[in-house]
Amino acid sequence: MALALSAGIGLLSVSAPAHAQAASGKTELYWFGQAGFKIKSPGGKTIVIDPWLTGGPKTPAPYKTDISALGKVDLLLVTHAHVDHIGDAP
Repeated sequence: MALALSAGIGLLSVSAPAHAQAASGKTELYWFGQAGFKIKSPGGKTIVIDPWLTGGPKTPAPYKTDISALGKVDLLLVTHAHVDHIGDAP
């Protein structure tokens, strides 16, 4: 299974190994508003894209007040350096 996301000028392709797919069989996608997403692969890897959480008007609780609620992030992607995309990136 492959997941492809278009981010304007770039393309991200994430593939999970076959053994990871068999373990849980699903990819979880969370939308934080604006361009913010959290993707959890079938193998348990977490990707966060454009982490503007604390200032984002549509960010759901508990992420709006506690970005540690994201848990371990394996890959952080920022599409460009505007505050509404890079806001809570380290």
